[in-house]
Amino acid sequence: MKREPHLEELLRDAETALEAANNANQALLETLSHDLRTPLNTIIGFADMMDQELLGPMDNPQYRSYAEDIVKSGRNMLGMWPVDTLIGRRFDEFVHPDYIGMLDEGLEALVNEQLRVPVKLKRPDGVELDVEIAALPYQDEDAKYDDTAVMLMARDVSERNRAIRQVAAREEHLRKIVDTVIDGILTIDQSGLIETANPAADKIFDYSPGGLVGQNVTVLFDDEQAARYQTLIDSFLNGGDAIALGRRREIEALRRDGSRVLIELALSALRVGGRHVFIGAVRDITERIRNEAKLREMATSDPLTKMPNRALFNERLEGAVRAVDYSGGKIGIIFIDLDNFKNVNDALGHVTGDRLIQAAGKRLGECVRSQDIVAHFGGDEFSIILDGINDDLEARGIAEKMRAALAAPFRVDGKEIYTSGSVGVVTYPGTATNISEILKNADTATHHAKRLGRNNCQVYSEKLSADVQRRMEIENGLRRALENDEFTLVYQAKVDLESREVTGAEALLRWESPALGFVSPEEFVPVAEETGLIVPIGGWVMRTACREAVSWQTLSERGIQVGVNLSALQFVQGDLTGWTDESLQVSGLKPELLDLELTESMLVENPEETIDTLNELKGRGISISMDDFGTGYSSLSYLTRFPLDSLKVDRAFVMNLPDDKDAVAIASSIISMAQNLGLHIVAEGIETESQVGFLHSLGAHVGQGYFFSKLVTSVKFAMLVRQGISAF
Repeated sequence: MKREPHLEELLRDAETALEAANNANQALLETLSHDLRTPLNTIIGFADMMDQELLGPMDNPQYRSYAEDIVKSGRNMLGMWPVDTLIGRRFDEFVHPDYIGMLDEGLEALVNEQLRVPVKLKRPDGVELDVEIAALPYQDEDAKYDDTAVMLMARDVSERNRAIRQVAAREEHLRKIVDTVIDGILTIDQSGLIETANPAADKIFDYSPGGLVGQNVTVLFDDEQAARYQTLIDSFLNGGDAIALGRRREIEALRRDGSRVLIELALSALRVGGRHVFIGAVRDITERIRNEAKLREMATSDPLTKMPNRALFNERLEGAVRAVDYSGGKIGIIFIDLDNFKNVNDALGHVTGDRLIQAAGKRLGECVRSQDIVAHFGGDEFSIILDGINDDLEARGIAEKMRAALAAPFRVDGKEIYTSGSVGVVTYPGTATNISEILKNADTATHHAKRLGRNNCQVYSEKLSADVQRRMEIENGLRRALENDEFTLVYQAKVDLESREVTGAEALLRWESPALGFVSPEEFVPVAEETGLIVPIGGWVMRTACREAVSWQTLSERGIQVGVNLSALQFVQGDLTGWTDESLQVSGLKPELLDLELTESMLVENPEETIDTLNELKGRGISISMDDFGTGYSSLSYLTRFPLDSLKVDRAFVMNLPDDKDAVAIASSIISMAQNLGLHIVAEGIETESQVGFLHSLGAHVGQGYFFSKLVTSVKFAMLVRQGISAF
């Protein structure tokens, strides 16, 4: 930058010209505010000229203040004080080394640019400045060699550039975030054109990078969804609900190839430069929906049968009940338990049992209509909802169809397996007023079907409910009966048909409940069997019968035998041999005076274990009798395998003797068979003299029935033995 030494001469030559311009400059400076000085305050050369009044006198205080600001800023920019320290120094001394190449051709190159050029300066104190410089030619009339000076004007843009860099850095940071997020980000103008799309959006809709830009957003939707989108945008632009615009929506979108993809879309609006830009956040939820469906399937279906489970059944039942309550109609609910399923698992294994459950579920599904639901609750339990039936008869008909389907043989793993179902039916509306009662009543009907022998279908009724209530009362009472000493034994005499002497007695259990009164054995014995209470009760019967029978032994030279009935559970759950030994030892009764009476069904279940136990008892001198022969389903081969001493002919074959030909034929056959097997024969239910004579003639040895004696206590039985049958 060149400066002429003859400044006074220059001022004289310029005085005339500046005078003419002074008035105009004064008006201009008056309009300049302090805020407008900053863009000019870095013009170092111009500031020097003003400071030295090279452009004219600065009498105006505002003019002088402005010039001082410029001079001060110029000095501060280059870090020099006072300004004289700048004179005589080369400009390139202040240029950063990275930019020094711009001056290789001199300052004329900057003049030729005729634009502001960004340069980095370096002050003597090491501070770096970002500036914009402009160079103007300056002709000094007193120059000796026609040299043209250059006036440099510099603007400090360090703060501006720093702000720009910060903005650029933030923009780059945001761009990287947008490019790396897994959600698709789209910007869309008011006409629906996509202005930007991040890589995730391209991937979701299967477009190449940048392929979405310039497309109308409607290419991502079918006609219906596109219309909804446009309606939403139009509503917003017309002053509609902005909140609705921001809500997330799950919709079906279109990929580039026309295939569909489930997305979650959220739109928001942004006003930029006087126009609205819409930002769409898009998330592919295909996998999420698939996982949700899988989780729901796991939560609502049985893993073994893939049928609805208890949770889904209850959900559908609630819906069906609501529909009936609202619109009318009727539904049926069926509970089914497979009979003796445990035996299949125990005998053939759980794998075979599982396949049987699957096959049973398939059969049940074939028995219902399309609107019905068949659920598997686990184990051997199935539940069915019959939607829209006409009446109870229709529900029972479908239930019977299911029962028959289960009764047919199954072919599993090359084996033929037989099972059956205990079926309970309830309808709504009817005997239930809510879901809880529906389920309770269906369960009640199913358990009643089991108690009636299984492979049975029962429709719930009020009477059935009363029976269940009675059964619960009996069960609760039985649990306290032993503790409260509520049981007693009565005896029915066994009489020699030839001598008419009392040879023994059968012990029979009776229960007098303080709450229920007298309860028949026909009521409480099955409950005791089902609950397992028969085991401790049976032990009490054994001990009591042996103890009371001891008091009779002095009444007869050959002794009076006492018969005790056994339960099948005493064989499988109790220590029958141990209880028997203990009862005999404590009471002092001789083993040969104890007769254990068993039913045919007991001999059929677990025959090998039963035979071993009976042989142990026989080895102690105890006798074994088969009770109620002919009412069960044992084959004659069982009679030859078991160590029996006596066979008791059931009262059902005695009551019509001797007039009924069929009864005569059956009784004759049973007695003849027993004789051939060498068994002692006892006839039950004798009520007439003619029956005594007829049975004796057939070969029966002992009779038992009301003809000889009613049921009596131990004390009265002793009197009967002492005084003889004829006294009663």
